[in-house]
Amino acid sequence: MPQIMGATWILILKYQNINRQQLLDWVKEQLAPYKENGVSINNFTDSWTNGKAFLCLVHSFVADAVDLTKLESMDEYSRLSTAFSLAQQHLAIPPILEP
Repeated sequence: MPQIMGATWILILKYQNINRQQLLDWVKEQLAPYKENGVSINNFTDSWTNGKAFLCLVHSFVADAVDLTKLESMDEYSRLSTAFSLAQQHLAIPPILEP
């Protein structure tokens, strides 16, 4: 998983005019309202492993597609699978990571 995340960020940094810290700051800003859902972003590794951040990030763009009341009852794999599926379905973002 760390290799996949590393490759992802290399692609993002290569093809977008943004640096890693700017991206982290943007994500923190986007997910600040989700602290009550147990989302705390500190880095691009540990902060993402339980799937909550990915699912809440999708929710921040298409709130009606994500039922946050089910967040705690889902396991990590289900959160990640759901987030990646919804991102593809509603935001046209293909999954480049596997849950």
